[in-house]
Amino acid sequence: MPDLRAKLIELAAQRFGIDPAALLAGRPFTELYESFDSLALLDLQLSLEKALGIEWDMLQPPWPTDVDTLARALFAQLERGRQVAGGCV
Repeated sequence: MPDLRAKLIELAAQRFGIDPAALLAGRPFTELYESFDSLALLDLQLSLEKALGIEWDMLQPPWPTDVDTLARALFAQLERGRQVAGGCV
């Protein structure tokens, strides 16, 4: 998950001009980017998909509010996908 988190921080900094140190500190997206909403979250998710070549299911409410929560949600999807692919449901 550290690589996923690092990539999210990098992309959020690029896409929205958010200070990486503030993201590392766990500050909510909405404090760091005034108009951060579900569409901005989707933009970040799609940017990550493109950068890593991985597709995730659309996130559902409650929306992740910070980089750590988002990384955990996406990582959990990866883990569920591995379990399903391995025959463990």
